[in-house]
Amino acid sequence: MRLEISLSNHNPQRWDKEIKRRVQGIHTFQHKHPINQLLVTKTVDIVVTGVYREGFGSIAYCLFGEPILTLEESEVAIALDIGSSTWLITVFNGNGAVIAEHLIENGCGELHSMIAEALDKRNDGVSLISKDVKHSPSLVNKGILEGTLTYGGNHLTGKKFEVEYAQCLEQWWSSQIEKFANYVTSKNYLDRAKYLVAWGGGVSLPVVDENLAQFGFMVLPNPQFINAMGLKLLTESVTGV
Repeated sequence: MRLEISLSNHNPQRWDKEIKRRVQGIHTFQHKHPINQLLVTKTVDIVVTGVYREGFGSIAYCLFGEPILTLEESEVAIALDIGSSTWLITVFNGNGAVIAEHLIENGCGELHSMIAEALDKRNDGVSLISKDVKHSPSLVNKGILEGTLTYGGNHLTGKKFEVEYAQCLEQWWSSQIEKFANYVTSKNYLDRAKYLVAWGGGVSLPVVDENLAQFGFMVLPNPQFINAMGLKLLTESVTGV
């Protein structure tokens, strides 16, 4: 089987050749058949059609795939990518050229840690049973992704954290959006921007999508997959498929 793909990296000029060297070529892997559980061996020939700047897939998708944004070359949009570790601000024009980038530390992972620490400080009956056990940010994230806002999966340790989520989210959001505003206003990008657009897994967090919409952001559907869909589009443009 032949697979043609495009990839993205924060520094493609530096890592382009190394990424292609490691990824491109014939790879063999094994997995269990979902029904009979027998081991299946498969071989795939990977061809890397391009290594692009991180986030360029998202820009390409918005401008050239599903033309969500109508931008002239002289016009700009501001994109906010909320990830697990950072908020990435990207200013780009109608040709897809990146005008500026700015990284803000403390993405969704910081929010998960804040909620876990807040749960550590609880003094209700259930929490007292496990008072010396530190709560796990990954289990907090699991409860958010499942839409239950519940920590743990059993009656002994399971606990709702709607209150902690609301409190920590307000603190985290206020700090992060202020940093965003400071950057885009100090550089005069906000006044010039025709669009504000948001993508990344953190965009779909409860309340965050509403907050972004209130600030005038276009919140894209399936925001965690926008970059991947854009990279697929770039691959198709190269291969002609």
